[in-house]
Amino acid sequence: MAKSREETHAEWAKHMQAAQKANPETDGKLDTEWWKPAADLGFDDQLDEQAYAKMNERLTKLFTEDMAPADKEKTLQEAREYLKDHPKLLQSFDDIITKATPGVWSTVNSLRKNPGIGGK
Repeated sequence: MAKSREETHAEWAKHMQAAQKANPETDGKLDTEWWKPAADLGFDDQLDEQAYAKMNERLTKLFTEDMAPADKEKTLQEAREYLKDHPKLLQSFDDIITKATPGVWSTVNSLRKNPGIGGK
């Protein structure tokens, strides 16, 4: 059964709190709930099952693998291709993921490697 928006927000909040606890030296600004637009992506427009699976595969790759900048850019462009027929999702994806600053990617890399969050 699909999760509700509220269940998804609660799951993300729990994950973000774990990330903050594992990295107390970093201010995650959790009180702003900056992560909600990313959590809401799947609720605002729906991808077909195949496109969803491909997007999930690309996003998982982005957030779990060390990549050279060219490989990261290629993966981002592949993900964008799956959203071309969904302009609202594409805009949200660009706002949240594609335009992430190097500092954001640095934080993602740091969190990914943290054993307290499931990293290696």
